[in-house]
Order: sequence, then structure tokens, then C-alpha cells
Amino acid sequence: MTQGRFDFRDDATVAAARFAALDRPWDAGAQAALGAALMTARRYGDAELAFRAALALDPRASWTWNNLGNAAHRQRRDTEAVGCYRHALALAPDDGRVLTNLAAALVDLDRPDEALEAASRVPIDHPDHAAALCHAAAARMLCGQPEEAARLFARASRLAPGMIAAQCGEGFASLALGDLPRGFALLQNRWRDEAMLAGAANFAETMWLGAEPVAGRRVLLVSEQGAGDTIMFVRFAPLLAARGAHVVLRVPPPLLSLLAPFGYELHADTSPQPDFDLHVAMMSLPLALGTTLSTIPPTPYLSADPSRVAGWRARLGQRRRLRVGVAWSGNPAFRHDRARSMRAEQLLPALAATGAELHVIQTPVREADRAVLQAWPNVTDHSAALTDFAETAALMTALDLVITTCTSVANLAGALGLPGWVLLHTSADHRWLIGRDQSPWYPSLRLWRQRVRGDWAEVVGRVATALAGRLNGA
Repeated sequence: MTQGRFDFRDDATVAAARFAALDRPWDAGAQAALGAALMTARRYGDAELAFRAALALDPRASWTWNNLGNAAHRQRRDTEAVGCYRHALALAPDDGRVLTNLAAALVDLDRPDEALEAASRVPIDHPDHAAALCHAAAARMLCGQPEEAARLFARASRLAPGMIAAQCGEGFASLALGDLPRGFALLQNRWRDEAMLAGAANFAETMWLGAEPVAGRRVLLVSEQGAGDTIMFVRFAPLLAARGAHVVLRVPPPLLSLLAPFGYELHADTSPQPDFDLHVAMMSLPLALGTTLSTIPPTPYLSADPSRVAGWRARLGQRRRLRVGVAWSGNPAFRHDRARSMRAEQLLPALAATGAELHVIQTPVREADRAVLQAWPNVTDHSAALTDFAETAALMTALDLVITTCTSVANLAGALGLPGWVLLHTSADHRWLIGRDQSPWYPSLRLWRQRVRGDWAEVVGRVATALAGRLNGA
């Protein structure tokens, strides 16, 4: 789209702003107003063009620099966003709204120390101070400090009682600290966001949280978050079935074959919504069922297809060395993927040097990582053959050990009850809790945590040493 033409997607507000911008091409304010209207319409690329046009006319407009940063941030260009916010602050050093936005972008860049410094400069009486506290709390989570994060999230909630991000943030911090009832109760505030209910007819009226009997009723379990969380929380489905519910699962297509052995009614989340009497989001099941750390359903609760496992064992041939499945990066669309994922070159050379037989069990492999795979003859890339999670489960079952970062592969290994080593950032994820080398959610997995935030080399070194010891019978 160019600024000189109307777009068929324009609503009345955008159309009016565009007319003003075209009528006054010399007016930086009119161009910036068009950008603001486009931001509200979530057309961030078009908004960026309008803000750049405004800055060409008035490069000292701090708020336009801020808005350009917002457009870049929404498009996941966080480094550019930080540059824009810093430019805005050079023109208006004490603008609390810009400082708040800067803190948010720095959190997404896994730079919590800088985020904390920016958030600390927001005036205490600023109306957006609650948002700054939330970003400071998120920075504390990245540093592995959920107790301090919970305190900041709670403070933000007191300042802005309706702030969903603060309530849900405190919920995740509580889960990391092991307080499951409080954590899942706070996370239920996510359903106050109308966007969560969009496209889900009657969800607000039919949400099940444990009070109503389910015997003889169709209860729809809905995936949310991602594949890893679906794998984690589907363990609760048999508890509903035991109460007499007709369980209906609606999950991402790559999970259908894996979950078929449950015997429940299965639907892809890309297909029309099935009929139901009650529904519950999978991440709400622990709350509905009153789960505590001591009542988490045990593993394994998933299993691989025996015929697929046999096929992989035949393909792999005779075992001569320890067979290790490896994964190092997750879904890049996840906002905090930068913290939890690493590059192949940070993991594979150290593991390959032990002499273990390495098998890539993640998909897809990022293009930048392929050259690293080709450099090591004892690393076999199976990503093209892993067409769904059932296939991945079969390959993993044919191996001796899984080594991965915090990805869906880790959840799958844990759900299958397979031995696995999980390399973790200092950030306190709800499933791994804090200060533990084993999670009550996945007892078969050993956790290897960063001792210094962002230092993967030290963690990989410890893992490689342990792997070499296992190969040598130590």
C-alpha cells in the first residue's frame, strides 16, 4: 500500500485520517495521526510508513519516534524499536510512556537489566506506571526471580485493578513458585480479554470450572498457547472421562495421531467447532480439578505407536553407540523464543565431540543451522521425516536419551516418560518451577539451568561432560 491511495480495508477512522494526510501533505501532525489510526487498525506496516513520512517533516517529534518504535515492536523488530524509543527519549528524557515501551522491548530482547533500569525511571504517579511495573516484573522472571516478580505484578494490580497482564503475570510467577491453586486461579483472568473469546460462540456461558456435573455431557477441551502446553495439560482428560464426560478434544492437526489412542472424539482446531455442552480450556483444567503439586497426574500418559517405533528401529539399524535425540530451538513466533532457544552451533559441536550418535528430533530446522548439521558426521537430521508428533514420539522412543531446550520436544519426552535432559534459561517457566533439577510435571526429565543468564556455553559444557561420562560408564 502507498500513502497516496485509499485502501479497501479502510474503516471510517482510517479513511478520515488518510484524507487529512493527503489534503495536508506538509503537515507532520496529519501524517502522524494517520499512523496512529493505522496502529489502532493493527496495520503496523502501513502505520510505519505514515510515521516515517511524519518524521521526514518533523524529525524532532518525540512522540512520533515513540510510535514508530511501537510499529517496529508489533512487527517483532525489537532492536529497531529500542533505537526509536531511545531517539524519543533523547528528545523527551522523562516521558514515562516511552520508558514503559522501551522496557517492554528490552524484555523481549532478553535484556532484563536494561529493562529494569528503564522501568525504574517511570514517575511513580504516572498513569502508565502499572504497565512499567509489569515489564519490570517480566524482567525479574527472565532473571529467575519469580518471588520478586510476583510482588511487582501484585503491586501493578493494586495500581490498576483491571490490568489483565498484571494478574496473569502474577499467576505465572505463582506457578513457578509451586503454588498451583493460586497460579491457575489468577491465570483465569485471561478470559476477561474479549479477544480470547473471539470466534468461540457461547464460550463465556459454557465454561466449566469444576462446579457442574459432567456425566453424560459433551465437554470440549480446547487447546491454547501452543503444542507443548496441549501435550502438558491433555493428561487431565482421563479425569474428566472418569467422571462420565464425553470428552471432545480440539487440537492442532500435528497432534491428532499422537492423541488418537486416548479414544476420545478428536477434531483439528482448523476444522469447524464441534457441538458441546460445556467447554474448558486445557490450561484451566488444573484449576477446575483442584490440582496441587502432589496431585498432578503421573507420567507416562502418552505412548508411541509400536509399529512406528519398530519402523524407526529398523531404519536406525544396529546400535553401536548411545543414541541421543537433540533439539535446540522452538517456535520462533513465540514472543520469548530468544531466551529459550539457542543456535545449533552452540549445542551440537560439544555433544558430537563426545562420540554419541546424535539424531535431530526437532522440526523445522532453521536454515542458519543446516550447515552446522552437515559438519558433523555423527549428527543425523530426521526433521524432514517428522511429519507429526506421533512420528516424533516413535523416533524418540527408539532412542536412548533426549537432550533439548524448553520446546514441545521436552513436553513430549516427559509425557512419554522417556529419559531426557532439558537445558533451561534462568527465566522461571511455569512447568519447570524454580530451583529444582526435576519437575513434578515431568519426573523423567533432568533439568540443567543456566547459572548466569544467557550463558548457554557453561550449561552445554556441563551437559557434554555428563554425556561423556555416561558413554564411558562413569
